[in-house]
Amino acid sequence: MSKSNEELYDGIRTSIKKANPKDEKDLLSALNIALKDGQRDKLLDWFEAEDISKCYEDIRKLNSTVNAPTANQGPKWPEIYQKALEFSEQSDEFWKDVRNHFGKIPNATHNHVQIYLDKLRGSKEEMSDDIRIIIMNLEKALKSFSQPTAVVNQGQDISDSFARDFTTSSDVLPNHSSLRVELGKITKIPVSNEDWEMLRSHFNLATMNKYFSVNDKHCKTLLLRIAGVIFSPLHGSTKFSYIPFWDGVMGSAAGLFGKKINRNTSQNTSTGQNRPDWVAYERNHGIFCGEEKGDDPSAPDPKIELSTKLEWNWKGIPYVFGYSAVSTIVKFHYIMFENGTKTVNEMFEYDFSSTSGRLEAFHVVCAIFRLFEPLFKSITNDIQSQELFIQKDLHEITSDKGHIIKKFLLKQEESTSLLEKLNTIYGIIDTHKIPFCERKNQLKWQAAPNQKNNGYLRLKTSPHGYLSKPNNKSEIIACLICVLTALDGLHSHGIVH
Repeated sequence: MSKSNEELYDGIRTSIKKANPKDEKDLLSALNIALKDGQRDKLLDWFEAEDISKCYEDIRKLNSTVNAPTANQGPKWPEIYQKALEFSEQSDEFWKDVRNHFGKIPNATHNHVQIYLDKLRGSKEEMSDDIRIIIMNLEKALKSFSQPTAVVNQGQDISDSFARDFTTSSDVLPNHSSLRVELGKITKIPVSNEDWEMLRSHFNLATMNKYFSVNDKHCKTLLLRIAGVIFSPLHGSTKFSYIPFWDGVMGSAAGLFGKKINRNTSQNTSTGQNRPDWVAYERNHGIFCGEEKGDDPSAPDPKIELSTKLEWNWKGIPYVFGYSAVSTIVKFHYIMFENGTKTVNEMFEYDFSSTSGRLEAFHVVCAIFRLFEPLFKSITNDIQSQELFIQKDLHEITSDKGHIIKKFLLKQEESTSLLEKLNTIYGIIDTHKIPFCERKNQLKWQAAPNQKNNGYLRLKTSPHGYLSKPNNKSEIIACLICVLTALDGLHSHGIVH
């Protein structure tokens, strides 16, 4: 299988850095030009050379060609610098190192600026925000001097079809022991040459080659949808100031998969009255929770909170997912419940202050979302999968998306007293937080079709706990304790006797 130009580039670059020649930077700059110009024959010759040093003269020729511009070959450095200052919001002092660099080059032109940009982009080290700003504004300055050119082929944006394939659920639920391997598998995103150049100012080449590929059929629109991954929002030191920073990754992935997410809620989270900082749902099951803290060292360990807040209300499901964030460091875990004990197991750790770390985490979160469907199907006590149609004394009970709906068939004038009574009872339950009691979600009278006075009182409640047949004596006792505790609470407020 033939190697791509990027793979050839990586091999040659590694050989040059290992040899550590005096003019290493100039050689790498020339190598960057060969890659950018698609000079495959040269790259292949250099890659296959037994001694890379014998190729240095040939490699340097590219630099000498670009380094010898004539006076009328385009804008000079002073003009370019003034344009960059116009585009930049930074002070003249910010550009001191750049000015010093070009001060050593007599009659520097746009070609020298391009070489300088290639050197900045060619580094495998993570770029600082200052370097990104320099690259962005110098590129804008160079483009402002460009002459209009003929319309080029823009390729085909396949974002929609790629996203459909990218977000397709997994058919198989992997064993917990193989989760790291399965979640670490990568699907490269095809991008145009133009977007490749844009992304190179944010990611090193190794990351680019791992997560992107250049193709005429590209995903320009998709890149806009995941911009929160590429462009890191600012944050302060408090937990709440970090929320946009974390959600840039988590929210981008959830939006791509169309997953419902929420914050600071106990709704359908299997956490009792505890409220996770972040939760993602499959149907009405919160099977991916997040706990977070800012720079406060006295705040609770979010990894511990993943376990202490969780009440395991499922049967059949082998594990659920969680993440713990401490300022910029985010760890991903799978959580299991065995022999009555919850365990939180770390899989990955990423630094969200690094663009590469954010991109890697984004792919892991996407891989987790692909497992939502098989995880949901593994739940054996899902109330949505139970068809509960019970007819007795003109009462009907049905299930709807995790809620219970009770219909009391009666005339409208007869419904008033029952409506008031039910509102009073559920008001007392809410006010005094009586444990193990369902909560009222909706209560209203509805007319029957084509009838004015006949209809039904519709009560929609949110049940607590889960539907399950006790497997042993201990579970039966636990059920009885729940029921008796609820009855005791209702009795103490005069609801039952």
